[in-house]
Amino acid sequence: MNPETIRDHGYIVELSYPPMNYTSQNLRDLVNDILARYNFTTVNYSQNQDEVVLSSPEGQERELTRAGFFRNRMFLEKGPIHGGTLESFLPVAEDVITLAVNRLRLPLFIQRNVIRIIANPLGLNDSRVFIGSRVCSFSEEAIRVFGRPIHAVGLRWFFPPTNVNQPEYDVKIETLLRDASLIFIENNGRFQQPINANQIQTVITNIRETRNFITTQIVNFLIQFNPRQANT
Repeated sequence: MNPETIRDHGYIVELSYPPMNYTSQNLRDLVNDILARYNFTTVNYSQNQDEVVLSSPEGQERELTRAGFFRNRMFLEKGPIHGGTLESFLPVAEDVITLAVNRLRLPLFIQRNVIRIIANPLGLNDSRVFIGSRVCSFSEEAIRVFGRPIHAVGLRWFFPPTNVNQPEYDVKIETLLRDASLIFIENNGRFQQPINANQIQTVITNIRETRNFITTQIVNFLIQFNPRQANT
């Protein structure tokens, strides 16, 4: 793959916490805080007015496209991304999490991040060939048994933690369904060590680490399968 073509495609940050007994007024105050700063156009409360999802219009580039707040978890989501970067997303994530901590009096979290990137294969215009033929070494004869065209090819790797402080990573490497010329990589990272509500910088560090695992270990793995002539 060509590491120079890497661009961000989407982010999800999910923080789980013990079931909270905040009031519907606490939640409305949080929503008003967020709406005063960010341009969410849709606000959907649950029937009991104790959970909510905010969203921005599709097709518009927003720092956050969806944000949800529930009794036992919250999430922030952005994507597909058109030119944005993680560094532009992180200050907004930190701000929204801080608002939620203060309004809902959240005590601590367990964190999950999903980071998605896309990139071009090096010397190819087809990620199916790169993943299927170069990385996996599937022969044309082996693939022919399917008897029909292949729209996408993919791999999945699971990396368990080797100590209590290390996250687990669930990584997908596959064809981007809407454009077979592109490689799609997703890292679903779970950080099982509880994070105190006053340690929001740890949340931000964990998001960066989830992306860095893609741009270092996963990318270094994939560039081993680049055509030799392109490396000289």
